[in-house]
Amino acid sequence: MNQKRGLQQEALGYAVYVVGEHITNLDALKPVIERISQKHRAIGIKAEQYPIVGETLLQAVKDVLGDTATVEIIEAWGKAYGYISDAFISLEDKLYEETKQQPGGWEGYRTFYVVRKEKESEEVTSFYLKPKDGKAIAS
Repeated sequence: MNQKRGLQQEALGYAVYVVGEHITNLDALKPVIERISQKHRAIGIKAEQYPIVGETLLQAVKDVLGDTATVEIIEAWGKAYGYISDAFISLEDKLYEETKQQPGGWEGYRTFYVVRKEKESEEVTSFYLKPKDGKAIAS
């Protein structure tokens, strides 16, 4: 949702800032990391996407700080991003596996057909889907 509304950069920057604030007590951030990880799992964010985001973030920090962006400051930001990305990757891997292992679960994309379309009201239409592979789907 943040990506579509153009707020993803702010959300990421704020998340890394908060990690920096709580770097000695990352357990305080666990509820936030869990909520964001659920969103990431729902939209298919993968571990291999984190390094490019980290590079872009560090470049943005350099751009914002200009001449005051010392090597130590950039390394500290990189370390904070590393902590948060490791936490996300670990939790998201677990969520992907749980989703895949549940009855009717799967990972990635799956083809569905519309088997029924029902107009509920002037504003709402329900679409009933069936998986092309004929296998069960998660509740």
